[in-house]
Amino acid sequence: MAVILKVEDLHKSYDDLKVLDGITFEVSEGEFFAIVGPSGCGKTTLLKIIAGLEDYDAGRVLVDGEEVREPGPDRALVFQEYAIFPWKTVLENVMFAPLMQGKDPEEAERIARECLKVVPGLEGFEDAYPKQLSGGMKQRVAIARALAAEPRILLMDEPFAAVDAQTRNKMQEELLKIWERTGQTILLVTHNVEEAVFLADRVMVLSPRPAEIVDIVEIDLPRPRDRTDPEFVELRARILDMIGSR
Repeated sequence: MAVILKVEDLHKSYDDLKVLDGITFEVSEGEFFAIVGPSGCGKTTLLKIIAGLEDYDAGRVLVDGEEVREPGPDRALVFQEYAIFPWKTVLENVMFAPLMQGKDPEEAERIARECLKVVPGLEGFEDAYPKQLSGGMKQRVAIARALAAEPRILLMDEPFAAVDAQTRNKMQEELLKIWERTGQTILLVTHNVEEAVFLADRVMVLSPRPAEIVDIVEIDLPRPRDRTDPEFVELRARILDMIGSR
């Protein structure tokens, strides 16, 4: 698979606070790549840099060989919070991304309806407003809107942190189905190691701040994955140990 994202010797500080210290990794097209690490280590900062929402001090971030310094249509970000417009319907929220890219309303609606079919649970709710939806449904709308931007990379920052455990597990399974249907490259930041092992092809473990790469672990388990499988449990424990021993 071709490399779609390349991060080379990335450094980031806020005044005297060093956050990222020489981060280097690659993500291949169609890969599901997860980032974990201790709280406050700089995971979200790294994701925002890749999204073009934060600048960096040294190094390079390349998407399809082009350096990233600002947001672009090749990347879409799903936030932890339900970042959808309360005054727009579900369909209007999902249409927003293609409309902002200059597509005409008819084409934007076609793309939006396709994305509503891809994300489980949204068909039939096209005319609903966010206040009528559960937290999980709001986040499904946010995912559909990100997909409607037709990005090269889908960036996700703790997307299921605000929902209950049962909903989180269900949405993890749904996200896998979306990934399998679309072939979308996904870069996920999560504090939940089990989530990372369940979803990702590879898991990058960061050290405490200033963040360095501890290891990039290949999750060589068949899907769908069984969270009680001994190999799954061993991988989860191994990654947790990497985080806890730092």
